[in-house]
Amino acid sequence: MSFEEGLKRPDAIWVGTAEETVPSWFVYKDSKIYLLSQLVRGPEEQTVPGLTADTRELIVVTRSKARETALDRFTASVRVLSGDEWEQTAKLLADRRRSRTGPPSASIDRWRTTCVIAELTPVGGEG
Repeated sequence: MSFEEGLKRPDAIWVGTAEETVPSWFVYKDSKIYLLSQLVRGPEEQTVPGLTADTRELIVVTRSKARETALDRFTASVRVLSGDEWEQTAKLLADRRRSRTGPPSASIDRWRTTCVIAELTPVGGEG
């Protein structure tokens, strides 16, 4: 799949709805994209437009490694994580968070009440 190359190297991808996408840091593992979204927009963390507990699909835009200026755009199905899956993924995200201050556990503790973590699975290309 062509979008995989655009997910292996970058620090950020653009994620959201057809109307609005925002740069989002993420973890790519086992052909899945994992990202965090703050429920209420604020300065602490990214808020992905359209991502709620009920979201079924989002748009993802990546830069192609082969052509730095080209963009790959695709739809991804969304599954909001909970329980042990949330905890394990939060650890991966905390390790990946470049601008994190303090220990990973402090970020994870804050995220439990302010953020959702979603698993995005690419479902097809749009162009």
